[in-house]
Amino acid sequence: MKNLKGLEEKLFERAAEAHFILKDGIVVKSNRHAKRIFHIDEDEWLGFNPFDSEKGLFKYLPDEESLLKSKLDKARLTGKVVKMKILSRRDDGIEFHSELKIAQIQDNIEDLQIQDISERIYFDRAIRESEERFRKLSQFAMEGIAIIKDGVIKDANDQFAVMFGHDKVPIGDNILNFIDDRDWQRLSARRNWGMHCELRGITKQGKPIYVEATRSESGKDGEQLLMVYDITDRKRIEFDLLQTKERFRMLVESSPIGLFLVVDGRIKYTNAGGLDILNERIEDSVYDELFTSFFKGKEKDIISDDLEKVREGERPPYREVMMNLLDGSEKEVGVRMSLSFHDRQPAIQITLNDLSTRIQLMREQMRATLAEESNMMLKEEITKHKKTQAKLREAEELNRSIIESSIDMIVAFDMKGNLLQYNHAFAVEFGVDPSKKKQLKFNQIIANKKDSQEVWDGVKNRNYYSGEILGKRISGETFSMFISVATMRDEDGNELGAMGVGRDVTDLKLAEEELKASEERYREILDNASDIIYVVDSYGSFTYANPAFFEKLGYTESTIANITIHDIYEGLPKGKNWIKKLDGTEGEEVFLGANGDRLTVIGGGSAQYDSNGVAVGFRGIHLDITDIIKEQSKAKVSEAKLNSIFNTTENLLMFTLNKDRQITSYNENFASLSERLFKGKLDHSGHFIDTVNERISDEFGIKEAFFFTKAFNGIAQDFEVPIKDENGEEKWYQVFLNPISFNDTVNQTSSQTPLLPRSKSCILV
Repeated sequence: MKNLKGLEEKLFERAAEAHFILKDGIVVKSNRHAKRIFHIDEDEWLGFNPFDSEKGLFKYLPDEESLLKSKLDKARLTGKVVKMKILSRRDDGIEFHSELKIAQIQDNIEDLQIQDISERIYFDRAIRESEERFRKLSQFAMEGIAIIKDGVIKDANDQFAVMFGHDKVPIGDNILNFIDDRDWQRLSARRNWGMHCELRGITKQGKPIYVEATRSESGKDGEQLLMVYDITDRKRIEFDLLQTKERFRMLVESSPIGLFLVVDGRIKYTNAGGLDILNERIEDSVYDELFTSFFKGKEKDIISDDLEKVREGERPPYREVMMNLLDGSEKEVGVRMSLSFHDRQPAIQITLNDLSTRIQLMREQMRATLAEESNMMLKEEITKHKKTQAKLREAEELNRSIIESSIDMIVAFDMKGNLLQYNHAFAVEFGVDPSKKKQLKFNQIIANKKDSQEVWDGVKNRNYYSGEILGKRISGETFSMFISVATMRDEDGNELGAMGVGRDVTDLKLAEEELKASEERYREILDNASDIIYVVDSYGSFTYANPAFFEKLGYTESTIANITIHDIYEGLPKGKNWIKKLDGTEGEEVFLGANGDRLTVIGGGSAQYDSNGVAVGFRGIHLDITDIIKEQSKAKVSEAKLNSIFNTTENLLMFTLNKDRQITSYNENFASLSERLFKGKLDHSGHFIDTVNERISDEFGIKEAFFFTKAFNGIAQDFEVPIKDENGEEKWYQVFLNPISFNDTVNQTSSQTPLLPRSKSCILV
């Protein structure tokens, strides 16, 4: 290092940075600033590796050592300067932020420069923190903040955008889009920065707002910092307050009640009502007068005491006293006092009521009240009258609708017999055309003069008539009708006329006659029926029984009254549910006769119910089958005997044929033979004669069916015939044909066929 001479030596030693000359990575020289930065007291600080992780100059963070070595290796090859920010450590162990620079001087000789940048990092961090605080302050500030240059918004916070109705900060917009032009000029004309000024603004939605603004320099060329605060609500409240004050002032000035403000016992203000009470025209005439000067004697002492109580914070009661006015007259007034203010100093507010006008006011109020009550009563009467009229109209319409829609004839006439009004049914029934006015008399609609006079006499003498008469239509046609006529009277009982209601009963009379004839026919059927027919009530007592009932069971009209259905109905349970047990049942039952005989009957019955669904009776119809059952029993015995003979006669084949030559019945021998002859292939529904002819040889000449034809004509037949079986073996049979007749008509033929000995193996039995 002997070559470092002169100026270079001075620059090396006086450099502001710590300098180290390295040879092969080892410090061979260091300047005095290096010793000062790293707190080294030695004169010579040489012979160490500054990049060593243990004893070097640096405190490596993870991967920093390898990164530095990699950069250093590349720099030694390329000759480039290495720059890096790294944490250095002093001899006493204190760490500080530094920036190193390694420059290649000659081969294996390097200049290591280390600069302490702790203060710079500290200030940078402080600046960033200050900027962050300012950003948060502007972000959450209640004021809208904007940076303006040449009338254009360069930046603003969110509150500024929200205040003027924008979703995002309106950067690049002209400030005159938000602030009134004249107000902005007025703000710009103010020389003192930071002075408050009220401006009118407008939102994006066109809504006007009021803001309080201040303007100051931002620190950059031509830029201004604008701060605005929304005072729209405050301005609205101030405006409302001014209106309230004005309304209160107008109320006080126009009030008939006298209002006085008294300071130190003297009148400082009175309204027009107070001047009227004092019979004065101008306020100056009473200004600064002692309020107590308007009272005398004891009343003056009372007023003075009340004023003192108000000053002490008490609230004196309402008083009625006599005032002595300046013109010498007296006036009775009501006094009330309370604390107040006047010209920013305590005062006593006194209100006076002129009691001389109270009676007149009460009279006026009473008149107004009476008038109002009368009006209300009149309105209620009118309303009730309208409702009554409306209900009356509704009732008239309803009655008219009922009368017009009635199927009965309704007519009204006066006491002279002239028809006044009639409904649609009357017009249709009598053939009256409502469109043609025609005067009708009451006696014109009654065919018989005697009936007409009888109706009129009943109305005149008894005020009512009801009965069946013969009516007469306009065409002259007569018909039966039932009418009811009654007189109509007014509130005083005077006769106004009569009203009649009638109905055509021609069809009803025909129906009654048909019903009577039908009842006679049905009664005749019931009386002549061979079935047992009866009706009982809910207690089981008989209310009707036909002659067959008395004939079959042996009861009479007198004895049936003493029995119930339980006496004739075997096995019928007693109690309340017997009707439900019998309702809808069908089948065989046993009835007990009067003499104790048991009759077997077949039939059923049904319960009778009233409109509420309660059983009120029972009706039944039964057929006596006692004799039929006896005959069936006899027939079953005879049938059993015949079947025994039919099926047990040995070697006798018995069967029957109908007119279609189809087998209808046969005995067991015939079934066994048909099984052998035809192997079970004999079709009973087929033509039996054609089937048998297939098994008979032509040489015998007996295939003709004339035997069966004669038998079906009622002539018994007897013949012999050979029949072959499935194997061709022939056997002879003797056939007897006997006709069977029903109602004198031959419907079937029975055949008895015994075996005959015509082959070697057959013998006659």
